[in-house]
Amino acid sequence: MKDRLPAIIACIILLGLVAITWWAADYADRAFPVETQVAESREPDAWSGSFTMLQADADALPVTRLDGSEMRHYPHNGAYEISKPQLISQRPDSPRVIASSNTAWAYNNVSLIHMLGKGHVHRFPTADSKALDITSEKLIVHPDEDIIETDEPAIVIQGDSRLVGEGMKYNNNTRKLEVYANSGVRIAPKDMPNSNSNSN
Repeated sequence: MKDRLPAIIACIILLGLVAITWWAADYADRAFPVETQVAESREPDAWSGSFTMLQADADALPVTRLDGSEMRHYPHNGAYEISKPQLISQRPDSPRVIASSNTAWAYNNVSLIHMLGKGHVHRFPTADSKALDITSEKLIVHPDEDIIETDEPAIVIQGDSRLVGEGMKYNNNTRKLEVYANSGVRIAPKDMPNSNSNSN
């Protein structure tokens, strides 16, 4: 029995050490929880200087062109931040349109673009309609649908006619212009036959 006593004591000490180690590890886990998720970076992961993006139709003809002086891509939402953007719509069956602003944010693979700061749209004249100019501090562009809208104050000028409203929507496919909550309207008589404007 005396020969076994040291071995028994060693086993007891070893079991005690195991128990203490387990307790210490469990206490540390509860007292200092470990972050299970890494914080998602909101810094750009890609950027470029002057660039041009082209979008083609089913016949491989370019229908939309987006230019900018700088571009940054943000991985957390897939958005592109663009400096000095210029968006050109040049579809075969629709008038040519150029939209520009100070900055822009493009979302959903550039299917939605928010143009911010000194937004300006110029639609070139057609055979039966004069040129159209729209200015607003915010323009929401849907390139695939060829639609431009805003929920902020907008000024629309066509020929000698001028519309001022709290929001507007222009569909370049149908040439339909809607100006909401008109606060100032001046329509020249000679522009009446060519006007597609609706006031709500």
